Amino acid sequence: MGLVRAVDVDVAFAAAFAVDSAWLWASGQVAGVRAPLGRLALAAAVGALADVFSLLPAGWPLRTWPGRLIGSLVAVTLAYGGHVRPRAMWRLLGFFYATGILMAGAGLMLAPAGGGALVSRSGGTLTLIRIPAAVSWPAALGAALALAGGRLLLQAALAWQRLRHGTREIEITMGGGRVRVTALLDTGCRLREPLSGCPVVVTEAAALAAVLPAVLVEAAGAPGSGERLSRLPADWVQRVRLVPYQAVGTPAGLLLAVETEALVVAGQPASAVRSYVALSPTPLDPSGTFRALLPAALFGEDRPDASGRDCA
Repeated sequence: MGLVRAVDVDVAFAAAFAVDSAWLWASGQVAGVRAPLGRLALAAAVGALADVFSLLPAGWPLRTWPGRLIGSLVAVTLAYGGHVRPRAMWRLLGFFYATGILMAGAGLMLAPAGGGALVSRSGGTLTLIRIPAAVSWPAALGAALALAGGRLLLQAALAWQRLRHGTREIEITMGGGRVRVTALLDTGCRLREPLSGCPVVVTEAAALAAVLPAVLVEAAGAPGSGERLSRLPADWVQRVRLVPYQAVGTPAGLLLAVETEALVVAGQPASAVRSYVALSPTPLDPSGTFRALLPAALFGEDRPDASGRDCA
């Protein structure tokens, strides 16, 4: 009688779901991207179903390298799609595969010692259990993969940790709505609203689309266009300012700024009584890690402006 492979579908699904959940979660943590647990669970469940289906004769395409690649792309998209910009998805995929290399290498290294095979009989079913030797090419390959993956993850984690210490979550209230944005602490950002001297937070216009009139978001690309600004509702006109700026390699220009109703930095109200948000028409970070720049005057103690007047 030939050997018969017996697979418990529930056990296989549970094991695959646990591994895929840990894999997706760890990848997001290293990449500095968070997704709702429900999204992670859904992606892990889809991946586990694909793993179980691949054990069936009809699931042979999922056992090929192209099938596995497509499956991983689907899982990562289900888990983090909408929370990461398209450009940043490539970086997240890099972390995902590096984490997989580490997990695969560790799994091979943890294989029990001894070589050969065992055959167990349960009723009329024979199951072959292969046990790799402690010193064998799978164990050596596992060690190499674990070391390579571990180094990649360590470098990524250190870079992410350095960046994370320099970012804060800010909450901007305007137009009766609230938006949360990740901001980079920028000691070189010294923008101030000319009339009041209040510090200005630079934020991507697209990040505030939910709380700003559409015409104001469009005007961010051409702040000097009076035609667009003339179409603003009357209650918004009084809150709009033009802020001059200059950056290295960039000629002087103007940014459209809007007075906020409230600005909270890392759970604490901003030091200034009044605060303004300048609208950047382009992304501030290609990877999407942060979408705003916090000036030095807003993440310390209350500081007067250059003229000695308190911002009020």
